[in-house]
Amino acid sequence: MTNDLPNSPLPPPPMEPEASPSIFRMWVDAVTKPAQSTYAAIARSPKANVTNAFVWVFLATLVQFFISFAVNGATENRLLQQFGGQNLPTPSAGTRLIQLICGAPIGAVVAVLFFALFVGIMHLIARAFGGRATYEQLAFTISTITVPFSLIGAVLTLLAAIPFVGICFAVISILIGIYAVVLEVIALMGVEQIGVGGALVSTLVLPVLVCVCISCAVIASLMVLGPVIGNTFSSINSSLQGMP
Repeated sequence: MTNDLPNSPLPPPPMEPEASPSIFRMWVDAVTKPAQSTYAAIARSPKANVTNAFVWVFLATLVQFFISFAVNGATENRLLQQFGGQNLPTPSAGTRLIQLICGAPIGAVVAVLFFALFVGIMHLIARAFGGRATYEQLAFTISTITVPFSLIGAVLTLLAAIPFVGICFAVISILIGIYAVVLEVIALMGVEQIGVGGALVSTLVLPVLVCVCISCAVIASLMVLGPVIGNTFSSINSSLQGMP
């Protein structure tokens, strides 16, 4: 007996959840696709947590330390040879390596602490302007900007050590730093859903405060040390005038 009933259509296959892009892919997007939607998508990623942010900031800082170590050692040797300072005492390669191995992790931890503080201040100010993101989302999103730029800066530091042409790479580093700040402003607008004014204040208030504090410290030091320095020069001048 044949079945005259029409065949029922097969149900569609279940849709697989969209795979989250890799962290490297998010770095590329964060640097090359400066749009609020880009950073909002990064903040919604399952990988958006402080652990990933802090780990990558730590590793990027370690890379910077190792490259700076190589560049500073080569520059120091070149300057000694150029100005005839071969007989001056210099740390051996083993001593410098021990200093790097012991000091680099500590410096990287300090960099992570400063990053966490910087993002925390940005987040608090953004919340005052109506920000809606969590600290984790903002920290991870900002790390996708700072980490690749830290690695790029490390490479430019290596290139800046090249005689005669290094100044070109130094100028490029400054321009890249400005571009990174612009990206952070756009990221705050996309992640925290705030206006450009609030994003500018959130991004720039900490650097401005640091500059103000440094300026105040320098002025205070000059005010304290000024009379001492003046008296010292007066004493030297009086001694020179008393000489036959």
